[in-house]
Amino acid sequence: IVVDFDAVVDFSLKSIGPMPTVSMTVRDRFGLIRSFDTPNSDNEIRVIIIPQFDNAYKNIDLTFYISNIKISQDVVSITGIFKLSAFTNTQFKAFGQMTTYQLIESIAKETGLGFASNVNDSNDLRYVYCDNKSYMELISKEIVHSGEVYKVYDWWVDMWNYLNFADI
Repeated sequence: IVVDFDAVVDFSLKSIGPMPTVSMTVRDRFGLIRSFDTPNSDNEIRVIIIPQFDNAYKNIDLTFYISNIKISQDVVSITGIFKLSAFTNTQFKAFGQMTTYQLIESIAKETGLGFASNVNDSNDLRYVYCDNKSYMELISKEIVHSGEVYKVYDWWVDMWNYLNFADI
C-alpha cells in the first residue's frame, strides 16, 4: 500500500541508538490498511525519501518490521524497527584473531551494510567468536572489551544503511 504524502499526519525517522526506528500516523481514508485483517509484526514498512535536490542529499530507502500498530477508525499509528535479519538473527561463528575495527568492518561486509569510520584500526587484537548471539549483541559486547586506553568507541547503523564505528 502506498501512502500519499497528504495522508501522513505525523512521521518520525530516528537514528538514535544502534538501529533506525520509524513512527508514523496516517489517515486510512479508503480502509486499505484495515482491509489486511489485522496487520502484525511479520508485516513490513518501507520508507523511501527522495530529496528534492538530487545532488544535495542521498536517498533514504529503509525497510522496517512493524513493532506496534494501532487502528482507530480511519487513523493508523505504526512504529517499526530497522529490518536487517543478517544483523539481528543469532549467529554461531568463529572470527579468529582480529581487532574491534576489523570485526565491525567484517560484519558490515557480511551483512551487506556499508562501513564508515573515523578510526583507521584499533590496537586490540584478540580472538573473537559469536556464540549464538546476533551481530548487534556481539558488537555491543566486544566494544566494551576492546581494551584500548583513552579510547571511547561507539557504533550504530544509520539511515543510509551504513554500519558506523567511531572513536568519540
